[in-house]
Amino acid sequence: MAAPPDIRRHVERLLRGERRTDGLHRIFLWLRSKAPRNSAVRDVGNFVGHRDSRDNGISWERGIEFCHMAAFHRYDRRHPDSLTLDVVKRAIFACYRAYGPASAKAKFNLGYEKVGRQLTRALEKAVDVSREQLLVRGGFTAEEAEMIRFYSERIVARAAITEEELISEIVDLLLDQQVLLAGEESALREQSCFICAYAITQMNGAELIENGKAVATLSASANAHHWGRLSVQVHFRIGRGNMVTDIFTTKCDPKVWATSAVYHHFTTGQMPPLELDGEGRLAFL
Repeated sequence: MAAPPDIRRHVERLLRGERRTDGLHRIFLWLRSKAPRNSAVRDVGNFVGHRDSRDNGISWERGIEFCHMAAFHRYDRRHPDSLTLDVVKRAIFACYRAYGPASAKAKFNLGYEKVGRQLTRALEKAVDVSREQLLVRGGFTAEEAEMIRFYSERIVARAAITEEELISEIVDLLLDQQVLLAGEESALREQSCFICAYAITQMNGAELIENGKAVATLSASANAHHWGRLSVQVHFRIGRGNMVTDIFTTKCDPKVWATSAVYHHFTTGQMPPLELDGEGRLAFL
């Protein structure tokens, strides 16, 4: 099916350097149904479609992984009952997914799925947690104990989206749909800062939902030490504080974002709700 005529018009405006948020809004909404599941374009397109909350997608998965590990490693020791067997199991499997197949092979010389099955069998022996120790029926084998230790000793955060992934996917999808013509790729890539800044505004403020409850919030951030660096962070509240990790980061030309928003961040430590104006500058809602 041919692309709607307005999609090509919006792409042509981007190629000319016109920074229009309505054009990106339309492009992302149109592309999300064309993009593979758990792709960067599908994920951002879903935020564009409904930005208040997410209960699926790659950003949600990475964010929930981080929350599961943080709940275990930074649990409130004033309330030891908060460290349950379920918390421990979720943290271990979140770390297993975050490390991925390469680490499973390097550490245990086993395939990823086989390590997962052994972890599952090992944790089925656990019956409770007491004083930060697993109570186990029958005991772990040496290999099971090493797997439990390896996947429970640290928080392994990983990005959900990279700038290169997002832009490359957009270029490839638009070429496949014959909306972007051969030879126009470089001109579109020149707008990557604007595209990524727009994506960040759409992710900003969204809640991550698990089992019907909001467990974390996505927040846009400007880094005072790296001028022009914008990111989306997962904020997971635990005890009296927050655990924070980046899931999407981009290096952005300072001219693209408003000085007022940056100044607000540097003086208060918080990024306000963001939107892009017609010229691609970040501004207050």
